Amino acid sequence: MAHAPAQSTRRLSIATGVWQSWQQGRVVSAPCQTFAGGIATTGPVEAAFSIMWQTVDAPRLVSEEELMRGIGLIAKHHALVVEGASAAPLAALLRYPGEFAGRRVALMLSGRNLDADTLARAWAMV
Repeated sequence: MAHAPAQSTRRLSIATGVWQSWQQGRVVSAPCQTFAGGIATTGPVEAAFSIMWQTVDAPRLVSEEELMRGIGLIAKHHALVVEGASAAPLAALLRYPGEFAGRRVALMLSGRNLDADTLARAWAMV
C-alpha cells in the first residue's frame, strides 16, 4: 500500500501497534505498556488507521522517559499539568529536532489525567 498524505501535517504516536501498522500498511496488534493511558493501545481500529494513512506524514515513537521529561518541561515552563499522552508531541519534537527545524510547529496540549507522584517524578527530570 503506497502512502501519500493529503497534507504535510505531522501527527505523532507512541503505541507500538500503531507504529507496526504504519510500517506494514495494514492494521496489526502488538502489546503496549505505557503509563500514558491516552495513547495506550494494542493497535488502531480500521477506521482510525484509514484516516491516519490519508493525513499523517509519519508517526514517531518516543520513550517513557521522554514522555516524563515532556510533562516536566511543560509543567515547569508553562505552569500546565498534562498527562503522558499530551506530552508525546513535545517528546517527539525534542527527540527528532531536525525534522522540525525551520518549520512552524504547533503542539496540542490536552488532558490532565496525571497523579501527583508521576508529576513529581517528571518535575525532577528537568
